[in-house]
Amino acid sequence: MQREANALENAVALAGSLPSDKVKGSVASYGRQVIDHDWPAMVHKVGVDDPVYDISDNTLVDLINVLSLEHARIADLPTLAPLFGQIIEARSARLARITLANAGVTVAQWLAMLVIAIAALSAIAICNNHHFGMQVLSLHLYALAAAAAFFVILAHDRPFVGVISVSPAPILQLTNGK
Repeated sequence: MQREANALENAVALAGSLPSDKVKGSVASYGRQVIDHDWPAMVHKVGVDDPVYDISDNTLVDLINVLSLEHARIADLPTLAPLFGQIIEARSARLARITLANAGVTVAQWLAMLVIAIAALSAIAICNNHHFGMQVLSLHLYALAAAAAFFVILAHDRPFVGVISVSPAPILQLTNGK
């Protein structure tokens, strides 16, 4: 998310030498589209090929097309090549963000982790059967560690959902001009 926002911010800064404000307007429009369309789609794990993502991608492609058409008029500006590079970097970061939103732990992987946790818990119970107090303590400690591990995996499985989710703040700041 931050990589995408940084590339867009760099593009806006580099576009300051251009005769028009098309880049700044396109970046602001792109940011609104990410917040309004991409983010809700990522929360619901909408597929990467879904047309909802085309809206924001088309804005970046249109910006590249506009700059390409104006290339003859602004070719002598030294910031043009880095500007294209930053827009392409933003598209790359956008694709990584959408791919991350759709990636995750499969049901088979969750089941395997659960079986491993139960097997380890059983082994701890068997190994500590000589002293009931130690058995209870070790089972509680392992259950706590397993729950923490499952929580971390779940948080990384769905990075755009929940209390500790990734927020669209960097893009939101960019669209607000801050």
